[in-house]
Amino acid sequence: MAINARCEEVAAKPMFRSAYQSRRCLIPIDDFFEWQKLDEKGKKKPYAIAMKGGKPFGLADLWEMWRDRETDL
Repeated sequence: MAINARCEEVAAKPMFRSAYQSRRCLIPIDDFFEWQKLDEKGKKKPYAIAMKGGKPFGLADLWEMWRDRETDL
């Protein structure tokens, strides 16, 4: 399962192409977290990204429909 799609590739990659064409949306958020690499051993630290004034903003999203093979739900 992919959780990030690069804007430069999303229209062309087979994994995202169909959703990019017809299943896009905006998610209203206050902030989100990214990870900063601290050293060569792979240690990372989370940091929050938000608007300076604390107002909500939109995060672009693609969504997909699928069924669980085991439960058919």
